[in-house]
Amino acid sequence: MNFCSSSSVLRIREWLRADTFRARLTRNSAIVASSALLSRAGGAVIQMVLAYLFGTQDAIDAYLLALTLALFLQNVLVGTLRVTVIPVFVKAKQEGGLDAARHVVACAFGITLVGGVVLVAVALLAAQFILPWISAFPEQKLVFTHQLLCLLCPLLIISSLSFLGTSFLQAVNVFFASGLAMVLVPCVTLVVLLLFSGHGGIYALVGATLFASLTELTVIAFALKRQRILTWPALPRDERLRQAMLQGYLTVAAGSFIMANSTIVNQAMASMLEAGSVATLVYGGRVPSVFMAIPSLAIVQVLFPEFSKIAAEGDYRQLRAKLNGIVLKIFWCTSLAAALLILFSEPLTRILFERGKFSADDTIRVHLTQVCYSLEIPFYVSGIVVVQGLAALGTRRAFFWFGLLFFSGTILGNYIFMHYFGAPGIALSTGLVYLLLNTGLFIHLQGMFRKIERTSDGGWCGKPQGVRALIPKG
Repeated sequence: MNFCSSSSVLRIREWLRADTFRARLTRNSAIVASSALLSRAGGAVIQMVLAYLFGTQDAIDAYLLALTLALFLQNVLVGTLRVTVIPVFVKAKQEGGLDAARHVVACAFGITLVGGVVLVAVALLAAQFILPWISAFPEQKLVFTHQLLCLLCPLLIISSLSFLGTSFLQAVNVFFASGLAMVLVPCVTLVVLLLFSGHGGIYALVGATLFASLTELTVIAFALKRQRILTWPALPRDERLRQAMLQGYLTVAAGSFIMANSTIVNQAMASMLEAGSVATLVYGGRVPSVFMAIPSLAIVQVLFPEFSKIAAEGDYRQLRAKLNGIVLKIFWCTSLAAALLILFSEPLTRILFERGKFSADDTIRVHLTQVCYSLEIPFYVSGIVVVQGLAALGTRRAFFWFGLLFFSGTILGNYIFMHYFGAPGIALSTGLVYLLLNTGLFIHLQGMFRKIERTSDGGWCGKPQGVRALIPKG
């Protein structure tokens, strides 16, 4: 029996080490998911430490708002840049080898540095006008927030380079280093904060944030160097390479920006209802967001590089088969998770929240909101897979139009359902919009595959330009 168990363990170990699509998917998803869980646990510990050190003082309010703005700008800069750059990088590595891949990495880092400096300058100039518009802070608190934003501006560039470097590592199937960097960020932040909070106060927190981000970038840079793709930043000299890297960037960024504002829209419309509706909406979305965030992070970081490699090889039949199979499996798995969450929603809500001023009536409202949010889980997570397939195929315009439809549908659905069901109606509206949107995305993706199959060479209305021709010689 021990022999059978040992042989089974060895077979599983050999299968996980194999260089097959399923083995890579399983292995890398486990790394990303476990890293994300550890990082979130570290973030929760930091929140408890911040509550102990700063409570709800004005200083922590100012820091959180400044940090939110800096991270938002970072997402604008490189959150969508990876969608356009990674397929070019994968194609360059396959056709031109390491030299071509290094050139793409250098150009991507160069664009990020220049864009980061410009964005920092614009943000600092515009912050004094934007801050009063997005917050109701008194003047002295606004000035302090602006000071902290100035101190946190290097975070925008550092974290952007780390994010892009992580994407390149994942494109060459290196996930352990990026997972380690993700876990180190809260750990380093916590250590530095505990060491210097007694002397620097909120400035110690700013320093801890920057030092942790630098630590992450150092780990990513070391891993890139080991893969021999780290090089000095440079700007693309060839117009075709520049177009290949930035084509559709503004379109994708606009679509992502529109969809990111849906949370603000939901909370703004909830504020029109009875008192406590915004809190009900936020509390009701806490647990379902965990069921959506962890799988989505693993999907984005694991599937997009894999899909990009298959698309770069031109094997669109394999890409379609794998994508459709993964969508079906994820839909059924997340549907089961959503069903369990709905089944145990009320006792879970009571255990998590019902204490102090949180009454039994509040439990019922949050439970109903949580049930409505849970209906969104299978459509949201499976839709993320579809989006990665669209990105790997190189489509850009669909992101903007579907983002605009999502935003419009959210407003219309909220307006209709919140008058009948209150805050749970807003959660129900979001789920229905995701159902319609992701169904439309899936149909659009299948249409793209059929269009590819109708072409004689399996490409886009003619053979695509080879990336090797875009790489300058020397």
